[in-house]
Amino acid sequence: MSILDKNGNKIESLAASSRVRPVNDNQIINKITTQFQDRSRKDIQKWRTAIMVAQSVEKPRRDLLINLYNDLLTDGHLYSQMELRKAATLNTPFQVIDKKTGEINNEMTSFFNHKWFYDLLSDILETLFYGHTLIEIESFEDNKVNYSLIPRQNVVPNKKQIIPDLSNPNKIINYSEKQYEGWLIEVGKSKDLGILNAIIPNLIWKRNAIQSWAEFCERFGIPLMTATTLKQDEATLDLVEGMLSELGEASSAVFPQGTTIDIKEANRADAYKVFDAKIARNNEEISKAIVGGTMVSDGGSSKSQSEVHERGLENRLSVKDKRYITFLINDDLMPILRQRGYDVSDNDCFKFSFKNEMNIMEHFEVVNDVINSGHEVDLAWVSKTFNVPITGKRPVALVPIKATAIKKQESLLLDDDAIKKAKKNGFRPVMKNDIN
Repeated sequence: MSILDKNGNKIESLAASSRVRPVNDNQIINKITTQFQDRSRKDIQKWRTAIMVAQSVEKPRRDLLINLYNDLLTDGHLYSQMELRKAATLNTPFQVIDKKTGEINNEMTSFFNHKWFYDLLSDILETLFYGHTLIEIESFEDNKVNYSLIPRQNVVPNKKQIIPDLSNPNKIINYSEKQYEGWLIEVGKSKDLGILNAIIPNLIWKRNAIQSWAEFCERFGIPLMTATTLKQDEATLDLVEGMLSELGEASSAVFPQGTTIDIKEANRADAYKVFDAKIARNNEEISKAIVGGTMVSDGGSSKSQSEVHERGLENRLSVKDKRYITFLINDDLMPILRQRGYDVSDNDCFKFSFKNEMNIMEHFEVVNDVINSGHEVDLAWVSKTFNVPITGKRPVALVPIKATAIKKQESLLLDDDAIKKAKKNGFRPVMKNDIN
C-alpha cells in the first residue's frame, strides 16, 4: 500500500523507513530454567492431584498438569485430532482490510503471510487444548516478529505470575507489571484448563488398555510349551530348558530320551475384543471433544454421516476458532504493531475468509446460466477462474434464415460488424438443428 502526501506524491511508508526496530531487553524467556520432564506411568490419582494444585487458591501451580498433558501427547489418535482441529483454521486464507472502505492493505497482508505468523497462529490454537498461552515478543523486524512461547508449566495465570525455576517457587515474576507492557500477549482465560483436561481419563484408560493388551499377547499370544523328562541331573535339565527356549525360534530340537513336549494353546481366542472395544470407545470420546465427531478421521457407516461430522468441524468449531483469533489479532497484536511503527491504521483489521466456496463445476454452471440469460461476463476473469486460455472470439459461419438443410456450399466467416450486417440481409449463425 502506497502512502501519498497532500500533493499526491508517493512517500516512503513508515514500515519501510523505520529500519531500526525495538528489541526486548528484559526478556523473560532467558530467565526460565529447564526442568525435568516426568515420564513415569500416569494414573487417575496423579491427574486429580495435578488439578488440585492448579486450582489452589493460595499457591496455584500448573507444572504437574502440563507435564501430564505433554506425556499423554504421545497418543497417535490424540495428535491426529489436534492437527485436524488446527488445520481447519490454518488452511483458511486471510487479509488485512480497511473496515470502512473495504480496500485490502497489501503491505500488512504480505507481512502476515509468512512462516512466523503461521507458527504464531498454531501456538494460539494450542490454547484450546492447554487452556492458557503466554507469548513474549523478542524483537520486531521489517518482515517478521520474533517471539517465544513462555513454557506453560512455568506460568501461573491465576496470579499473573511466572516461576522461572520450579525448584524455587518463592522467586516469581509478575508479568502484569508495566515494564512488560507491549511485549506480552496473553491468550485464553486464566482459569481454563483446556480440552485436554476433559479427556485425560480417556487417555489414561486407553494407555492402560494398550499396555494390558500387550501383556496379554506376551502371556497368551505364544502357546506355553512344557517338557517332562525322566532325567534328574542338572546338566540334562539345563539342556532341556535351553532346547525349549530355542524351540520358539526353530522348527526342530533334539531332547534326551524319555522327554515329552506339551504345547498348551490359549482357550480365550476372542479376549482381544475386551481391549479393542475399550480402546475404540476412548478414541471416540477423544474425537468428540476435539473435532466434534468420530467420523472426521475414522471410517463411518456412510458417506453422508461422515460429511455431517466434517461440516460440524468446518462450519461450527473452526468458525469459532477463527473468530477468536480475529479478535485477538485485532485487539492485541495490531495495536502493538501500530505502536512499533508499522503501516497499520486505526481502520485496518485482520479478517479470515468465511465465504462458502463452491466447487469448480457448480461455479461453472452459475457462470453459464449468467451468460445464457444475456449478461456479459469478463472473459479475462473466466479464463483465470477456470484456467481456460481464451484468445478471442471464434468466427461464426452464417446461412440464410430460411434454409432448412445445409448443402454443399461455401460459408462466410465474418467478424462482429459483418455478422450484424448479414443478419439484416437474412443470414444467421449456423445452429446444430441446421445440420442433418
